[in-house]
Amino acid sequence: MAAWQALLDLRNSGQYRSLADRGRRRLGELIPLLIQAVATSEDPDTTLLRVLKVLESIIGRTTYVALLVENPTALSRFVSLCAASPWISRQIEQQPVLLDSLLDPRLLYQPPRGEALQQELDRILSPIAQDDLERRMDTLRRFRHEQMLRIAAADVSNSIPLMVVSDHLTELAEIILRQALDEAWNSLSAKYGQPTCADGSVAGFIIVGYGKMGGIELGYSSDLDVVFLHNGKADANTDGQNEGKRSLSHHAFFLRLAQRIIHILATQTSHGRVYEIDTRLRPSGKSGLLVTSLKGFQAYQNEKAWTWEHQALVRARAVAGDAELIEAFAQTRSAVLSRSRDAEKLGEEVVKMRAKMREHLDQSDTDKRDVKQMPGGLIDIEFIAQYCCLRYAASCPELLIYTDTIRILETLESAQLLDLETTRALTSAYRAFRERVHRDALQEKRATIAVDDLEGHRAAVERVWGDTLGDTAY
Repeated sequence: MAAWQALLDLRNSGQYRSLADRGRRRLGELIPLLIQAVATSEDPDTTLLRVLKVLESIIGRTTYVALLVENPTALSRFVSLCAASPWISRQIEQQPVLLDSLLDPRLLYQPPRGEALQQELDRILSPIAQDDLERRMDTLRRFRHEQMLRIAAADVSNSIPLMVVSDHLTELAEIILRQALDEAWNSLSAKYGQPTCADGSVAGFIIVGYGKMGGIELGYSSDLDVVFLHNGKADANTDGQNEGKRSLSHHAFFLRLAQRIIHILATQTSHGRVYEIDTRLRPSGKSGLLVTSLKGFQAYQNEKAWTWEHQALVRARAVAGDAELIEAFAQTRSAVLSRSRDAEKLGEEVVKMRAKMREHLDQSDTDKRDVKQMPGGLIDIEFIAQYCCLRYAASCPELLIYTDTIRILETLESAQLLDLETTRALTSAYRAFRERVHRDALQEKRATIAVDDLEGHRAAVERVWGDTLGDTAY
């Protein structure tokens, strides 16, 4: 009934009435084809509603209507993607240009990686003038949307497994962050010069990824948790005055650089935004400076940071910027995380933070459990890995090589700090929980399960939590 009403609403819409005769004929050809294609889906009514929402966004674009009428394969792919996920159909609705991707299955279901992905971005940016920031921002948005659709298409067609999906999404974010940094740096240095030091070198700047970004576990709707660091000098300026430009202090330059990066990525335009940027994990949180010197970051981590901030640092890694500063950050991270800690006090603080997080975030009730926040859930596994990393890194530096939970757990097993059975139980549960979170995200739902679903995994995690940290969080 809802689908029938949606068809009537489309016919009575202002967009339809404003179509020329040719546009109405084309639409009249497309509707029966869509209904026929939708009829074979698992949930025809829901799929038709999603398809019609997209159709509303392209009703006046005869090129896209013609594409679907004249290319049955493209039409079939379009319907199957809408049937698979409301998230995918909404992306196409908001960015109809993504329909072009339906024409070539080699492009649609085989998203590029690494150098090929970077080359694709370079190719589409190369015709645009460096100083045309607005067009370059829009191009960056279109690139991100297209690549996300390709990853999602490969995902729902089972062409790539879950863990590799997150690898794709994280790699895409890294390339875009590096590009945003380049755009911002070029723009500011053209106006103010380079942040040079007394020895003639140029001060460095990096973007550090935290959370899912740092842990290589991004999802389709993930924000980017980032921290901005530099190694500029307190008493130095940019060299703009040498070319008759205005000069800035290093701190002012890097502050504007961070603000410009956020503007490039997070500003809402007609093409949407690239990413939401979250900088609350910086030293002192929202009350702290947006950009911090590496020395300031070191002092904060050593003297003021809470245990939960060191837990967050376990998953942190530099993802863009100056190579030497990236290495210096890695050394700082290792030094902070490998400090000797009192195991009992550490455990108490980790348990206290976990209980506080669950109190504020757990949406479990009598009928369902919150996959992330429930006792024995996904976040408990992450806390176990972080606790073990902080407890044992002083004697086992190998724990600091990786930032993702799975490989931290595997390192604990290889170092004989966890037994094989425990490691398998935790990694198996983590993959199962991640799978549920991921699938529900594609359905635009918070990840929940029935109270008896995945009970074996949940119980296993609770047992490990009790053995490792005690039962006080439950």
